[in-house]
Amino acid sequence: AVDLDGENAFIRLKLAEVYGKLGEETLYLNQLKTVATSTYATENEVEQAYTKVIGYYKAKEDYEAINQLLLQCNNPNVLNANQSYMAKAPEFSYQEGVYAEVVPLKLTSNATGIIYYTLDGTKPDQESEIYTSPIFLDTGDYEVSSMFVNEYGIASEVLTKKYHID
Repeated sequence: AVDLDGENAFIRLKLAEVYGKLGEETLYLNQLKTVATSTYATENEVEQAYTKVIGYYKAKEDYEAINQLLLQCNNPNVLNANQSYMAKAPEFSYQEGVYAEVVPLKLTSNATGIIYYTLDGTKPDQESEIYTSPIFLDTGDYEVSSMFVNEYGIASEVLTKKYHID
């Protein structure tokens, strides 16, 4: 059926079901990912495919795979429903640059987890300072690096901004 109509998402979803029942995990995931990233599937079919792939990885407790999948997803319904699995870099309340006064820098995230940071540009890790309240940048140069680790232990990319306070 796929050879006759390879752009039929319904057929691919059914084939994925068969592969799942046969224990062919790689083939199962390949069919679902093909539908999830296709341009020919309906929004509902795309969402079904993502839901099944995420369910598979959740059962395996492979939260990093879910994060990677969602970082490549452009379906707002899928992203909204699965935000807790994503680890986006923290947002900074001030753009990098030169300031003439003390800067009360706030770091925020849209999910549950912990923000780690450094002030000297070194890469933060889970041994770094934990962000709990605004960081007051006084006179001097700062290279603030931050990362977010969500409740599933998935770490975001590191984001760094430079500040000069006069």
